[in-house]
Amino acid sequence: YEGNSHEIFVEQIFLSLITLTLHLNDLAKSVHESCKTCFQFIALLLDQPQLVELVF
Repeated sequence: YEGNSHEIFVEQIFLSLITLTLHLNDLAKSVHESCKTCFQFIALLLDQPQLVELVF
């Protein structure tokens, strides 16, 4: 991703982080697992080594 598209993409990721974080504690295992998987993909896309270590 480059330029303005990348900035918009990253902004959308950050807007979803609170919701994803809250759902990590969801009682439904499928919701919990889906959010965890999403966090793993987000960490890789944002190229944030500390976040990658945290979620893997």
